[in-house]
Amino acid sequence: MSDNCTIIAKLYKKQSVLYHPDKNHAPDAQEKFIAINKAYEKICP
Repeated sequence: MSDNCTIIAKLYKKQSVLYHPDKNHAPDAQEKFIAINKAYEKICP
């Protein structure tokens, strides 16, 4: 894993917890969670 992916992985984990539908009951939390996952998969597969 490159240094960039290491940094991105740390940020991904923070954002995933923040917007996880089980933790965040905001109406758009699930959409954001899915978007975060898709972006992470494209950037650091």
